[in-house]
Amino acid sequence: MAENIGKVIIDNAGVLYGYTYKVRGTTLYLNPKGNFQYNSLCIITLPMGVVKSLSGSSISNDYSYSFRVKAKR
Repeated sequence: MAENIGKVIIDNAGVLYGYTYKVRGTTLYLNPKGNFQYNSLCIITLPMGVVKSLSGSSISNDYSYSFRVKAKR
């Protein structure tokens, strides 16, 4: 894992969450410190250099992905 791991951003409905992380094999697991709001948008941003390909190349730009947290039943 690269030195930028502490710069990952977890944003849920405008609230930034702290997190812990672990790496198992080639998988990075992020565990947010807190519960996300129901029926809200969550955006995870990985800064450039935080992960590498199997060949050792770092991502060259920040990478963000989003998902919607399910509504409470």
